[in-house]
Amino acid sequence: MFILRKYLTIKKLMAFIFFSILFGVVFSISHKLVEEGRVYINIIEVFGTGIIIFLILMVLWKIIQREEDKEARAIVPLRKKEILVIFLLSICINIICLLTYYPGVGMNDGLNIMYYGMSQAQQFPVFYCIGLTILKKIGIALGSLQYSVAIYSILQIICVSALYTWIYVWFSKKQVPKIVKWLVLLYFLMEPLLAMYAIAMLKDTLFSLFLFVLVLLLYDLIIEKSNNDMGKMWWIFFAVVLFGILSLRNNGSYIVFPILLILIICCTNNRKNIFVMIVFSILVVVLQKLLMIHFGVEQLFQEMVAIPLQQIAAVVANNGEISAEQANFLNQLMPLNEMASKYNPGTVDTLKWDGMFNRTFLNEHKVEF
Repeated sequence: MFILRKYLTIKKLMAFIFFSILFGVVFSISHKLVEEGRVYINIIEVFGTGIIIFLILMVLWKIIQREEDKEARAIVPLRKKEILVIFLLSICINIICLLTYYPGVGMNDGLNIMYYGMSQAQQFPVFYCIGLTILKKIGIALGSLQYSVAIYSILQIICVSALYTWIYVWFSKKQVPKIVKWLVLLYFLMEPLLAMYAIAMLKDTLFSLFLFVLVLLLYDLIIEKSNNDMGKMWWIFFAVVLFGILSLRNNGSYIVFPILLILIICCTNNRKNIFVMIVFSILVVVLQKLLMIHFGVEQLFQEMVAIPLQQIAAVVANNGEISAEQANFLNQLMPLNEMASKYNPGTVDTLKWDGMFNRTFLNEHKVEF
């Protein structure tokens, strides 16, 4: 109780309890959904997980507050040498992984784009396809596509290391205790899975990092909104992050535009700059559409409705209620017994790329679907 009185307000305590219970609910639902394909909540799992998460949060909070007391919130300027060392250290660690698995991890998405070219823009982001197509031509000129994969890995390592370094710098500017900064940095540098993702020809690596950075930028904009002038370089970097999210996944716009609309309502001091970001984001989306027209490709409708398709398959697989009219329509799209057997709670790919899935019928009956 002394720890709570000294380090934790009632408001923060309630926030920790709410987060812990919410985490338990999400864990319980996702756990059952992946294993059994059903959505229900196990109360024992919720409270068991919630208690564990709450205790972890309490311990971390105590450690952080003690570190803050020790440092007395002294502002220590971050040296350029320290920033450079972190950046180069990240590159070296990831390069070791690259040398082990040279020329990198060629995922099926990237290899398909290299093999089929810009026609894959009907499924994958057009900017991503353009980038891999350019790398393919470079590899051909050098005599092997291995060089294409290796160049991709090196460029991605540089981007990943730069973002890791930026995150560390951001933590330093916010006077985050050293123990927290170093734990986060050590996780980024020493987690083997992250090193593998750094050399994987996978758009989700940078997309995920851009999302992480976006959260920190939103903290700047919302929590520290009293500072009206964020600075020109801040807004340029914000635009780069938005471009990364919009250009690395076709559903990136579903993240960017709702956030910007909320910001323009909440952050009255920065509405002009946020409006510029909205216009910029619209231009990025329009440019993507124009490029798709230029290359003569159209986004697959099955990609646009992948989530509802997965939900329909879940109803079929779990013997949910379907009218005779709906059953007749779905049977033309894919035999119901096949849909039930091919349903996978973890991915919709087993449905939309199955030989029995009638893509022609779906494209001809978009409204009915």
